[in-house]
Amino acid sequence: MRNVNKYSIFISHASENRILAKKLQHFLENSLKKKPGIKLVFCTSDIKAIEGGADWYEEIIRALRTSSVCLSLITPESIYKPWVIFESGGAYATCQVKNKKLICILAKGVKPGDSNIPSIYTPLQPIDLSSPEGIKKLITELGKKLRTSKKCDDILVIKLAKAARYIERSWDGVKPTLVAEQAQASPFDARSALKIAKEHLIFVGQNLDWISKSDKCHQGIIEFLKKGKKKKRRVEILISDIRKKASVQAWSEINPQIKESGYTYEEHLRNAFRKFRKLISECNKARIKGLDVRVTSLVPLGFTVIDPNNSNGILTLQPVINYGNISGERPQFIIKKSLNTKVFDYYWRRIEMTFGNAKKLL
Repeated sequence: MRNVNKYSIFISHASENRILAKKLQHFLENSLKKKPGIKLVFCTSDIKAIEGGADWYEEIIRALRTSSVCLSLITPESIYKPWVIFESGGAYATCQVKNKKLICILAKGVKPGDSNIPSIYTPLQPIDLSSPEGIKKLITELGKKLRTSKKCDDILVIKLAKAARYIERSWDGVKPTLVAEQAQASPFDARSALKIAKEHLIFVGQNLDWISKSDKCHQGIIEFLKKGKKKKRRVEILISDIRKKASVQAWSEINPQIKESGYTYEEHLRNAFRKFRKLISECNKARIKGLDVRVTSLVPLGFTVIDPNNSNGILTLQPVINYGNISGERPQFIIKKSLNTKVFDYYWRRIEMTFGNAKKLL
């Protein structure tokens, strides 16, 4: 009969959070003393923890049953993962009949009281892994539950808190709230996109007010093109054509003037024409090539596309809402070419075709 591994702690997590889960595992193994004959931490993505030839499902269920504590790692990626909910539900059920404990661990922007946290975690007191205080609280609870000695290395605590604080730079599975918190570091921000891009940038929007009125963005575009003389860098910009009166009127009716601010879509679009013409003039005077600004009848969505012909291309998409304060509440989406090539190419080819058929802004 094969020896059955027993674990003190079971970490349930989404596959996208494997790196963070492994860091948590490493931290726990350095902070808690192991008991003889019992392994300390089982991580669901740890292939080494499953013996060769063993059925992974049976091994995970066995580890879940034999562990004393289940840590459920809740992030924007794991909230709706059936497998994480299944493991946590199993742990919660066994807690009712056995001397076990289920602890909800929050990371990557998920906070206590968030409405989208599954109801299974509602009765629990979640711990915020992104704060040093939360990590120390976790170690204290685990030490008491496992009746083992504990230690807290401040350097390791700070490193783990930092790793749990934000989503990775890849911006996979990004949440709008996190985009808002990290606007200056996300692909949705024009200046950040200019830093991320290697060769090719495309900005698409009805008036691109956020780019057209920013001198810093214009300077960033000029510097981006300057540095890319050998690589033939390109920046392409597409906005609505103010000369298409029917389209301008249609959009003005959807987004009527706000009395408090005096906003009119036509005014923003007129200013965008003037500012982008100035940018074109500056590039021409400095003999900088690669800038192409075009207009079309109507742009219903906002896009930022980064290096679309490279394997690491990124495409962001935002519905266009220009109506006062709610404009900042629009959802924002990201598609990575390396993760979803078909969907990326679907959007990119249509953007490319629309841009190719548009008229140059002269």
